[in-house]
Amino acid sequence: MDMKIKAKDNKVTFVMRTGKHFVQNTMPLSSAEQIIKSGKVVKDEQVAALCNAMFRCVDDKYFFPLEEVPAKKTKVKKEDAE
Repeated sequence: MDMKIKAKDNKVTFVMRTGKHFVQNTMPLSSAEQIIKSGKVVKDEQVAALCNAMFRCVDDKYFFPLEEVPAKKTKVKKEDAE
């Protein structure tokens, strides 16, 4: 199962840890990808349990929602099917 950052109109809704609190905002998809590329991806089960969703946690600060990527269907050639 492949996962990708959930984006709408090239905008990502993310959650950011600010001390003891969390804030939610949006940013461009390219900025989110840059943060993930330059930061350290860690696991944070608490946020996933609270939101009942899959998140990619970066630097224990940024949380980006994920969605499943549908598997690509491959065509079967007639020669292979027989």
